[in-house]
This record gives sequence, C-alpha cells and structure tokens, in this order.
Amino acid sequence: MADLAITYSLTTELLRSIVSSRMGTIIHGQLEAGVLYTPAHVRNIKAQLRGALRGTAAPAALNNLVRDLGIDSFGSSNSMVAQLVDELLQEGAVRGTMKGGGGSWVPTIHTAAQQTAVHGFYQQNGWVAYDLVRKSGISNEKSYLKQTFPEGIALDSVYVPPTTLSAAEASVDETLRNSSWLDISTVLPPALGSADVVQLLDKCSDLLKDKGQVLCSTCIVSTPLITAARDKAESSAKQEADKAVAERKRAAAKTAGGSNSSSNGPTAGTRSSSPVKKQSAAAKEPNDSDDDWSTGSKKGKGKGKSNAGKAKAKSSSTSSSTGSSKQQKGGGSSDGGTALSLSVLTDLVLELYPDMEDAGPSRNLARCIAELIRPAAIVTYQEQLASVFTSNAEARRKVKDAAVKSLDEAFSLLQLYVHGCQLVQADESTLSVMQRHLLRSTGTDALDALLTWCKFEFVEPDAPLPAADSSTNGTGTGAAGVIAFASPAERSSLVKALPPDVGQPVAKAVEAAVGTDPQEFMSQLEAAATECSIRLRRLDKKSEKALLTAQKARLMQLLQAEQSPATALALALPLLTVKVGNKLLNVPGRAIAGVLAALQPSMQEEDYAVVQQFHQLVVESLKMQSKQQQDASDEHEQAADVEGQLGLLLPKLKTLVGVEAGT
Repeated sequence: MADLAITYSLTTELLRSIVSSRMGTIIHGQLEAGVLYTPAHVRNIKAQLRGALRGTAAPAALNNLVRDLGIDSFGSSNSMVAQLVDELLQEGAVRGTMKGGGGSWVPTIHTAAQQTAVHGFYQQNGWVAYDLVRKSGISNEKSYLKQTFPEGIALDSVYVPPTTLSAAEASVDETLRNSSWLDISTVLPPALGSADVVQLLDKCSDLLKDKGQVLCSTCIVSTPLITAARDKAESSAKQEADKAVAERKRAAAKTAGGSNSSSNGPTAGTRSSSPVKKQSAAAKEPNDSDDDWSTGSKKGKGKGKSNAGKAKAKSSSTSSSTGSSKQQKGGGSSDGGTALSLSVLTDLVLELYPDMEDAGPSRNLARCIAELIRPAAIVTYQEQLASVFTSNAEARRKVKDAAVKSLDEAFSLLQLYVHGCQLVQADESTLSVMQRHLLRSTGTDALDALLTWCKFEFVEPDAPLPAADSSTNGTGTGAAGVIAFASPAERSSLVKALPPDVGQPVAKAVEAAVGTDPQEFMSQLEAAATECSIRLRRLDKKSEKALLTAQKARLMQLLQAEQSPATALALALPLLTVKVGNKLLNVPGRAIAGVLAALQPSMQEEDYAVVQQFHQLVVESLKMQSKQQQDASDEHEQAADVEGQLGLLLPKLKTLVGVEAGT
C-alpha cells in the first residue's frame, strides 16, 4: 500500500480506506498488515505450504519453514501463515497439529512413530519411564499411559504392567513361606527406583501381615528369621547380664572387706517370726500372768532385758544398706554397653545369616535387623539384672502390703476391744488386767505390723522375708508375713535404725505398748503410722457395728465345732459379752471371773450358773493337768469326772451364746 500511495501521490490512510471499502466487490484479494495479496498469490503460497507440510516428518517451526520456502515477505505475517495452515487442516490437505500457540508444526506421522516406539518399549521391557514418554513428545504422560494401557500400574517414575506386581507378590510369598529374606529390587526391572519399589511393596502389604516386615525400604524379612535373631540376641544379653552381675559381686566383695564380720550377726526382728516363738519369748516378759485361769495373782519377776544388742542391730542394718547401695555399682551399664552395641549385634546377625552381607540398598540389611532386635535385647539385659538384684522385690512389696493390712485390722479390732472394756469399767482391777492384755496382744500385733513395714521400707529392704502364717493369734487378726518380734529390746533396736523423723513417733508407740493406757497407745500408733504415710481408720458407728458382726460370726463358727472345754470357754465369753452388752471383749484367763461378775446383773440366774460352773470346772481341769505325781490313779478318776461334767455342760454353753449344739 505504501508503494501505491507513492505512485499515485496519495496518502497511505486515504488509500487504505479506499481499498478496504472495495475489498470483495471491485478488488479481490487480502489486505493484511498494509500489504495487499492477490488470490493467485495466496493460492500459490498455500500450495507451497501444503507441499512443505506434507513433506515434513518431524516437528518444525513455521518461521523456519517459511524462510526455507523463500516466502519471507508473506511469512512476515504470522497470522496469515497460521490461517492458511488451519485452512489446510480443515480441508484435510495435511495431517498434524499446531503447537506452541501456532508457532510450530507436528506432523501426525511423527506422533504416530513416537507412540509406536513407546508402545513397543513397554511391550518389550515390561515398563516404561515417564521421562522417555516426555522425550517422545507426548505430554501428560501418566494420563496417556493410563489411557493407552488401562491395566497397567502407575508408579513414581515408571509405568509397569500387572505382571510386574504378580511377580513381586510371588517372590514375597515364597520368601515368607521359606522363612527367609529377599531384596525385592533384585527381582524387579532395574529401572525401578527405590520409591517405585516401596510403592509396589505397599501393594503387597496384605501378604505380609504378621508373617514378615519390610526393612531397608526394599528388603522382605520373614518373622521367624527376625524371631531367631532376636532370640539369639536375648540369649547373648542374658549372658552379658550374668557377666555384669558377677563383676558387681566381685566389686562388692572387694569393697565390703572386713565389714562382712559385723553384718553376720542377727538383726532386729529376724530371730522370731512364728507365733510359737513369740509366745515363748513373751513368757519371759514381766507380768506374764494374764492368761492364768486361776483366781490367784502373780507378781512380775523383774524388768525386761536391757538394750544390749542395739548397737549390733544398727551395725547390721547399716552394713546391709551399704551393701545394697554398692550393688548399684560395678560392671555393666543399663543398656548392656558395647556388648549390645549395633556393631556387635550386626555381627551376630551376619553370623546367623552370612548371605546378608552387603544386602540392601545401602548394604545395611544386617544393621537394620540389629536395630530392630536391639531394644528387646536391652530389655532382656535389664530384666536379667533386675531378676538377680530384685528377685524378692515383689515378695517384699506383698509383705509390706500385708503388714499395712494387718496393722489396719489390728487397729480396728483394738478400738473395738477398748470400747468393750466399758462393760468392766466399774471393776478397776479387772479393767487394768483387760487393758494390759489388749496392749500385749492386739496392740502388740498392730505394733509389730508397723515395725515390719518400717523394717522393709527403711532399714533392711533385702532382709529375709518373714514366713507366711495364715493362723490367728487369738485376737482375730491374721498376721501372715508379719514379723513377731521376740522382745521390746528387738523393737527398740529396730527403732534406732529408722530415720529420725520416723523413729521418734515409732519409739513413742513402742514405749506406749508396754504401758497400761490403750488410748495413749492408739494415739501414738496413729501418729507413727501417719509419719509413715499410712492412714489408720477410726471406727464410726457403722463400721464398728459391721466389725462386731463379723467377729461374732467368726467366733460362732469356731465355737460350733470346738470340743475342747478351755478353748470353748475362751470363745464363748466374747460371744456372751456381745449377747449381753453388745460389746466385744478379748478376755484373758485372769479377767474371766471379773467379766462374769460384770455380766451377772444382765443375765438370767440359770444362765449365769451354767457359765460359772463351766468356768470352775475348766480351772479345776487345768490344775489337774498341770500336776505331775507318781501315783495319779485318784487324780485320773477325778479328772475323768470333771471332763464328764464339762462334756455335759458344753452343749448348754454353746446354746446359751446362740450356737447350735450337737454339731
């Protein structure tokens, strides 16, 4: 248009407006970017483009194609070239696609060749990588592969057929059935990366379940194989623990030195643990006449033993605690040290399975198994150590729990008996005997239970455990696992070994136990228990009634089958106090007469006569049994007569207190 404007001396704008208004009517052609193309020229250019595009077998840029055809002037208008190519595509004159915003041409033959190459590679190798598909000029490679091969499996970097998964599943199944191991990457195409292998193994997870584990990302290890390695490691851990124990014992023996001689003596509370020994020792204590069933009285023969032996008890407890602390020192760490290190356990695994050497992606399968079994080996090592040094820990805990239970039961029963003493409150002599007897029986049981707890908590945690004894001591409390201290001296020796904040209140309780005031003893015992973080319960009306009912039922059950007159009387008297006064008493032999006197006003005359006569006959029978004479024929006849009378009265006594006779 510029050339025409110069030729005819017209302005370009005027000429363009004139030509544009007449295009398609008078003037036939195309006006594009200030250039007027005739239909013949456009047809010529279109024909050249058709030939060039048909002859192209690879992608080509339209600018280069136009330049090669020598139609640069026409190619200066990209829109005209793109328009002509679109017309050719619509006419079906050429086959291909325009890409890059119409700037490049991709012939169909090239696309088909690339797709054929991808398809052939996939069919031949059983996999195809996404980057290979992209290099073939195929975009959206995953979508293309999924559309082309719908049965395939898309992994992280490759696309594989289902036969690859089937092969992996078969290998995993065989490995698990043979209780072996396998690096699954060795049976898969080498082009699969670690992420691809992990994805395949995830699809095989149903086969694993409890039969095996995946280690080092690509290795299948069967559970029996891991178990065998763990068992071997645990066995080695036990051996190392035994070595550590032996080393600690040698170290303790060296450091103990001459202290062994001072710790060989008996400690407080370990010399007498049975009720028989306790009674034997108690027989040597002052005022040992509460159980005398005669009407007479005896004076105490003197004071108890001195505090000799306290220093020995303290020395023993000190050496014992020192020895216990030294046990924590010596060979062996809590995790087995170098004996259970990863390198040692790795060598152990390789010793069991030499073919694992260099196995795994990083040649570390044996180390992965070692990491897996090491926690169990450390636990076994620690348990083995604990089983040696704390083999009696559970038993000691049970002893302490039993002591607390016995203490609580004895304290509750002591309160019940103290309340029962109100029946004989008017008789000061009988009341004094009753109170002293309570402190020496039920009170002593409660005190020994507390001291047993203190012994195993503060003084000698590793002391020999007291023998379990499920029998009762006459007070109705079971003293299973509670130390029966032989004398006040032993109790005092133990108290001196306690920490000061605990020892002071416990010492007051020990001192009150040899007194005559049960209320004072209960207060001191409660204070000592509180200092030991043991809570003792005070009885309210409801709990006192429940305890009274339970004790009554126990005594009636014992009396029902009892045939010994003396024992029957000892069981019947508390039941009689419950029946008459709704209170329970623990009646010693010396207090029987006083208790009967206190109950007489509330009893019928014939009932009192039965009990009184039975008591007198029992006393007479006991006296006869205690006599040792050369000629005892007369005594035997008299004893037989007494036993006969007791046998006749026993059913009446049982019926009197509510027990069915004749059973």
